[in-house]
Amino acid sequence: MHFFPRSPHAEWNGSDFIVNLTYRKDGVMIENELKNYGKADIRGSRWIQIYARRPLREVYYLGIDKCVPIIESEKRIIFSMKPAVSVMI
Repeated sequence: MHFFPRSPHAEWNGSDFIVNLTYRKDGVMIENELKNYGKADIRGSRWIQIYARRPLREVYYLGIDKCVPIIESEKRIIFSMKPAVSVMI
């Protein structure tokens, strides 16, 4: 549910989506299992399909920060832009 972060500007009430799952459990292939996730009530409620009860998956996120060499991630260049002012006396 990280795609729908809670904020004062977006409670996601009335939102929902369906996930089509295919996985193996104890060597048995389970295909096309549909799970509905969402907020059932427009006025606000908990998410259907509680986050803590989601199917466990071994998933890793590899972002750009994981692909950059250490030497590159240590350098942080901050530019300061100021308008050029010429004073003539």
